Amino acid sequence: MFEDQFQTQNYALRAFPGAAMIDSMDSRSAFRISSILGLLAIALGAFGAHGLEKTLVANETVDIWETAVSYHLPHAILLAILALSRPFPKAIWISMTLGVLIFSGTLYVLALTNIKWLGAITPIGGTLMMVAWGMLAFSGWVKKALPSEDKET
Repeated sequence: MFEDQFQTQNYALRAFPGAAMIDSMDSRSAFRISSILGLLAIALGAFGAHGLEKTLVANETVDIWETAVSYHLPHAILLAILALSRPFPKAIWISMTLGVLIFSGTLYVLALTNIKWLGAITPIGGTLMMVAWGMLAFSGWVKKALPSEDKET
């Protein structure tokens, strides 16, 4: 059943640009991308605190930058964990990755440029992250990846 869910989702994903890349995504590639996202979270957090401090203060967007980093880093860690999991939950990983890129990405650009309409795109990323968390909570992956709490008597 679990495999059927992801097979159906894979067919749906093929309609989007970049579908060939998504189809060929494996856990090794996902782990590399997750690691790069983690590296970027650390770098952008440090750069925002030091190299961009004057710009962010002038734009009055320090809190926006900090929000972007505060969502970016823990989700990058989760993405790495998902990439190492067996079976690899591709649909969850893709939804979470797109969510982080859209949510944090729009906040980073908004903080630097003060282009306010970007704030209207940010919730799309948040929604994708929530969808990923929901899929994680209710997927068959949980049953396969985590030990059962049921005790035999």
